[in-house]
Amino acid sequence: MWSGHVTCYSVPDEVPGYPPVSDATCEPVIIVSDLQLTDFYSYGMAKGSVSLSLTQYYSDAYMKRSFRLVASSFGARAKNVVILGDIFDGGRLLGDESSIGERSAHVLRLCDILGCAASDAMRQTDQAGGRRLWFTSGNHDIGIAKWWSQGAQDAFRLHFGSPTFRFQVNDVHFIAVDSPSLAYGADDRALRTWNEIDQAVRSVPHGAPKALLSHIPLWRSVREPCGSLRQKPALRQGYGVSYQNLLDDKVSKRLLERMGDVSIVFSGDDHDICVVKRSEGAPEATIPTFSWLQGVKRPGFAIASTCRAKHDDAPTVQAHVCFLPSQLGTFAIYILMGAAHVAAVVFKTCFRPTTTTSGNNKKFDDAEAAALRGSKGEAGRCYAFSRAAAADALFFAGAYTFVHAVEWIAIY
Repeated sequence: MWSGHVTCYSVPDEVPGYPPVSDATCEPVIIVSDLQLTDFYSYGMAKGSVSLSLTQYYSDAYMKRSFRLVASSFGARAKNVVILGDIFDGGRLLGDESSIGERSAHVLRLCDILGCAASDAMRQTDQAGGRRLWFTSGNHDIGIAKWWSQGAQDAFRLHFGSPTFRFQVNDVHFIAVDSPSLAYGADDRALRTWNEIDQAVRSVPHGAPKALLSHIPLWRSVREPCGSLRQKPALRQGYGVSYQNLLDDKVSKRLLERMGDVSIVFSGDDHDICVVKRSEGAPEATIPTFSWLQGVKRPGFAIASTCRAKHDDAPTVQAHVCFLPSQLGTFAIYILMGAAHVAAVVFKTCFRPTTTTSGNNKKFDDAEAAALRGSKGEAGRCYAFSRAAAADALFFAGAYTFVHAVEWIAIY
């Protein structure tokens, strides 16, 4: 219980092929994707219901605790944090005027998790820890294809700024793109994003390394493996209500042509890790969801290690995908502990002999003897079982409450 709720339990699992960087000239960039803050759009739970409140609490608490631990582990070295889309689960439905209050409540929840100051002008503002937040859009934020929402797009820009942007860390230029809008290809709604991409690329010095940030993964062959760390089946193209698994082949090629020489691509959306090392072009790391409610046992995040140029060497960027613990595993521990307690009490009161007849070892268990004096036979055993079970339940509830109290103090 303690390790699952309070301690720093995240041990990075490095993506094969990207060795860790320990040089003091290197600066990490934290990349988080698919928080998908749970709301009543997520699972059909009624507004204000106990089930929705509990789901939101445990989801938010997990992400808040995890983000604080990740940020504190890197300290002042990590000055930039990228949120790689799908911030809200029902974001595309919060774009009209009637949803202003609900959208503001979502932003407050997000800032409680990330430790930022919520306002209509929170666009890439600094956090209390000196880190800068950068937000790009996902299909859950603004929709995609016929589910794309102009109102949701405008609301996203109001709160988080343009989803297409560029920033520089140690001579490495990170360029994020509004990939849900790019899914339109040559549509007028994509034209604004293409123009913003061109503007961002033109501002990068010739030959400087670039890292592409796209919520939707780029097209790849069905034969491309995702690596041994993947938890779900292979990543393939697919379409559905307001989602698309991959950018189309033509859009992906056009994007890479516009970007020029790209060192690495970071993407999200799929909720699971997928590391693609293309024979031609940049490698791509699709990072896991940061939430434990999105269908994978182990959520995660990514670290982009950027290193300044030394002597005649060029600046570099390397990727590390790290995993968080399984919240479902923690709940499973609760269930197993509860079942073990019940089994122990049942064995003690119903199967263990109440007396022994071997000379000086003959004795009665105090609790069972008292029960048997009050009532005989099976009724006494049931009375003893009830008392023992009640005491056990109180102990277990007390331990659970204590751990959660310490957790609440630690994260709030």
